[in-house]
Amino acid sequence: MMTLTRPVLAQQHKQVSADISIGKFIYGLIFIFCLAAIAYLSIAFFWGKFSRAEVFFAECSREMLSTDNFITPLYHQHAFFDKPIFVYWLIIGMFKLFGINHFAARLPSVIASLVTIAITALAGSALYEKCKDVGFDKPDGRRIGLLAACMLGSAFMYLSFSSLCMSDIFLVMFDSLSLIGVYAGIKIAKKRPLCWWLASVSMGCAFLAKGPVGVVLPVFASFIYLMLTRNLRLIKINHIVLGLATIAIIGSPWFYAAYLANGSNALIYFFVHENLQRFVGSAYEVHKPFGYMIAGFFLGFAPWSILLPPAFLAFCGELRKTNGNNIEPKKLWASFSTLSDRLSGELFLWLWVFVAVGFFCISHGQCDYYTLPAYPAAAILAARYVESLLSKAAKFSAGTTASTTTSSIASFNDTVMYEWRGWDPLSGGRSASPQSQRPVFAGNERERNSMPWIVMLVALACIAITIVVGICTTQFILGGAKNSSWDIHISGVPLVAIPYFLLILTGAIVFFVSRRKYASVLVAAASGILVITILFASLILPQFNRLEPVDNIASLIKQCPNNLRLGTDAALASWNDEILFQSGKDPQRLDDLSQMRQFVAKDGPALLVAPIDKYKLSLNGAKSWHIIAGYRAVTHSLTPGYIISRKGRIVDPTPLIVATNIIGADSGPVGARLAEPVWIRPPK
Repeated sequence: MMTLTRPVLAQQHKQVSADISIGKFIYGLIFIFCLAAIAYLSIAFFWGKFSRAEVFFAECSREMLSTDNFITPLYHQHAFFDKPIFVYWLIIGMFKLFGINHFAARLPSVIASLVTIAITALAGSALYEKCKDVGFDKPDGRRIGLLAACMLGSAFMYLSFSSLCMSDIFLVMFDSLSLIGVYAGIKIAKKRPLCWWLASVSMGCAFLAKGPVGVVLPVFASFIYLMLTRNLRLIKINHIVLGLATIAIIGSPWFYAAYLANGSNALIYFFVHENLQRFVGSAYEVHKPFGYMIAGFFLGFAPWSILLPPAFLAFCGELRKTNGNNIEPKKLWASFSTLSDRLSGELFLWLWVFVAVGFFCISHGQCDYYTLPAYPAAAILAARYVESLLSKAAKFSAGTTASTTTSSIASFNDTVMYEWRGWDPLSGGRSASPQSQRPVFAGNERERNSMPWIVMLVALACIAITIVVGICTTQFILGGAKNSSWDIHISGVPLVAIPYFLLILTGAIVFFVSRRKYASVLVAAASGILVITILFASLILPQFNRLEPVDNIASLIKQCPNNLRLGTDAALASWNDEILFQSGKDPQRLDDLSQMRQFVAKDGPALLVAPIDKYKLSLNGAKSWHIIAGYRAVTHSLTPGYIISRKGRIVDPTPLIVATNIIGADSGPVGARLAEPVWIRPPK
């Protein structure tokens, strides 16, 4: 039988590996970075109302800036030590540059999320580019880095939190830097002190941004890894002293200043109530079911979380192979210290994921986004698994090439390709003897022509989504008058932009599949998620903003006298902080009709925001009050489930009004401007 010569095998390896060059890696990373930046900035700019705990950070920063106080976070003019100071300082800086608005408050988080994407791409590339594997077993580090960046940037929870002015995305960034620094120090002995010192700097910043958890997570993950690989001896006393001193130098000055300004109660509240008691459950007990954090992690990392179970099974299989298929605990434990660079790096990444998720599984205070620090490691692991699938597909392609170019091999039903032990086909080494040759691929025609399952799944999902969205859009357009039953009026460009883009995206994915550019399929899918986010933020979100007219109400409040009393109905409780942030006026919550009547009966300029039926019942003959604005609004939290369950009928049945006792004769130009009712959306 004719053997494959060294030049032929080297050429086939070159065709199969198709490693991404440094230039393509940089251009690819810039493309992903810019697309993610546009998506995140679009959400930050067009989302007109704060979500989750955003308002705490934004309002605290506004009040600190208005009082020239940069030590004590203030919320409703009271000390608020829920989180450390780092994020507040960043938001204050943005307020000074861009004014007090939603976009400025969210900009630091956008920057941190983009930095984390770049860190993930570079870390994934460096980890696998430095592996000593050769031939088909050597991963393409740059391709892994780009895929990891795509997956992280388009993961559901990461995409959602990238534009929220909260401290969680900073925890993700600093913990990523800390763990990367620790691992680099383990592997590069000469630069170990520098790498570990930089890791401690990042931990100090994480401590100042989120609290003790910013130090606990990387320390636990690193310690477990060093223990498993029997490398605890690498830690010297000077490393510990220098690390602790660095964290203390970065974190302690503000805590000391807060102690001087507020006493020991501030520190006790933060460390005991907000951290220890939150963890053990005596504060913020949420009674989540077992497995809530695991489910939250998989849902949050969607759609790429589907790759993690098979990736973990593949990793366990490789561990078993390195141990001679011996799964005895002692043998397995001993094998951790002799793993290859690639498997050792993947072990570190898996521990990173398990510690970040497991830590909050045992905590009583649980939120779905607490697992965000695990996302960068999960993205690299998922990208590595995809790269292995793509490499197998490339091997199939190489096997087909060998069978068509070598007549002796083509006579067999199965294609056999040989790998030489003892030299790299692309290096200058000498070929080994024929006895050292072994087959690395043998498969039938069906196997050679198969594509990776994740590529097939992505292609089918994109086609299915395009068909469903197309059908729904067509029905919506042809429905004509029936569209008026929806309170969200979407027409023209917003109505057709997303379906048309999905059609183009599906065509591109089908083209890449036909050309066997499987990596491009996944990049296109991730890019499609980001582009749809841009379209949704710029075209659809403004329609929802109109149903929550807080900005319009705030503009009316700003026109009123400084001694204005402001009252809001209890149904608008979720709007109060938003009104405070935009207008600077703290609304009084009116829980029942009697409180509203008392509010209306008092003297002095006042403004009332309430449903029109409650307003009429609260007048009690007061003739000085009149309506200045009315809205068809939504006071319920807008979620996809709520919109679907209500079949688009989401507007409250009773119109919302703004009423005042200010009249033109008493208040001059202000009263004149507010004298006539202005219905932003007339009642039907």
